[in-house]
Amino acid sequence: MGFSSGATTEVQVSQDVWAGIDAGKIAHHCVVIDAEGTKLLSRKVSNDEADLLGLIDDVGQVADGGRICWAADTAVMSPSRERGCAAEYFNSR
Repeated sequence: MGFSSGATTEVQVSQDVWAGIDAGKIAHHCVVIDAEGTKLLSRKVSNDEADLLGLIDDVGQVADGGRICWAADTAVMSPSRERGCAAEYFNSR
């Protein structure tokens, strides 16, 4: 006799990710990778707060509860901090 409860189990798998943003005057480009270096997300967004907040939310969904390490220009640091994200600034000069 086999076991069948009729119920399904949903498992949440969180992962730590690294998100880097190359900031520009008109648009920004974000790439998100996992611990193995696999590209999970690559997206260009306009230099608009609503678009940046949407990107931050999408990166959060990719991490699925895991930690996100942000590397970004100061131009995009403020919206990520407003969302409660830890963010580091790396000067490219």
